[in-house]
Amino acid sequence: MGIALFIVSKPDSFIADLIDELVKHHEIEKIWFLIEEGDVEAAITHLPKLPPLELLVGDLRGVSLGLKEPLRIWEETTHFLYLNEFREFGASFSTYYLKNIEAVKNALNFALRMKSLRQMVYMSTVFVAGLNNAVYPNDIVEHENDFRNHYERSKYFAEIEISKKSHRLPITVIRPSFLVYTRDKSVWTNYAHHVLRYISLSRAFFGPYYIGSGKGSMNFIDFETFNTAFIRLFDNSNAIGATYNIVSTSNTPSDDVLDIFASSIRYNISRRVSISTAKTLSVLFGGFFGLPHDMLGYFADGDGYAMNYMKSLKIAPPDAQTIEEGLEKLAKIYSR
Repeated sequence: MGIALFIVSKPDSFIADLIDELVKHHEIEKIWFLIEEGDVEAAITHLPKLPPLELLVGDLRGVSLGLKEPLRIWEETTHFLYLNEFREFGASFSTYYLKNIEAVKNALNFALRMKSLRQMVYMSTVFVAGLNNAVYPNDIVEHENDFRNHYERSKYFAEIEISKKSHRLPITVIRPSFLVYTRDKSVWTNYAHHVLRYISLSRAFFGPYYIGSGKGSMNFIDFETFNTAFIRLFDNSNAIGATYNIVSTSNTPSDDVLDIFASSIRYNISRRVSISTAKTLSVLFGGFFGLPHDMLGYFADGDGYAMNYMKSLKIAPPDAQTIEEGLEKLAKIYSR
């Protein structure tokens, strides 16, 4: 039986590459791609010009996702990919609530109307666990309010909504860490923009500082590994009801991340500032030399993440060299 695919996502080159790979590996007869009104230009620029792809403009805050005639979608959709998320550091929690929680609730209600649905794939994040080291890869459990920012908190509550409907929908949750996408600029790698902006702005004053105690680290996943996992999870009945952390075997020291981006503009970092000082300056000046206040927590001591489910997919996580090479390519893209 052919696949009728309904996608909700920001349209950029990263998503376009995922669609291209899905079409290569699966018999996809129809693709409905739902975007919001402000993303029309980006969709025209990035989305692949595939015959089965039909672009729809809707409203994730509206009833039936803003679609006036969704009957055919409800009748024919076999796979629903919800890849949309809001991750603009510095926004209020009310904004995150509308875009990452209310939108998901609307999407779940929309999915409940799909009569032929075989799988709904929801893109989350390993950071949904906050500071709890993601020791529970498959279940959302109550934990203390120890998130680094509104983004993590909103994704946590979004997964709570997912869990409420898991007994009624064939849901697979994918949780990547920071994605290193090196073919183009993407909303999935907006941290790269902030890191380079921090180095570029601060060098004009006292020179950029390392942030934290020197023990900070960040977990990254390369596009190739993520794409392999995505292809293997798609249309996989064994993945229904499961949650997959797509992560690296080890974290990359945050000092190394800053060094890589600094080297892309031929600058060396030799000074250090504590995270508490950086946060204080960020609050006073609306940002720490271009680095948003709610991103500074990622330069603290990094988390390790359970990867049992990656092993079940027989996917080898990327090593440190692969990630560093990817970050070097990414730094060059954003330093142009």
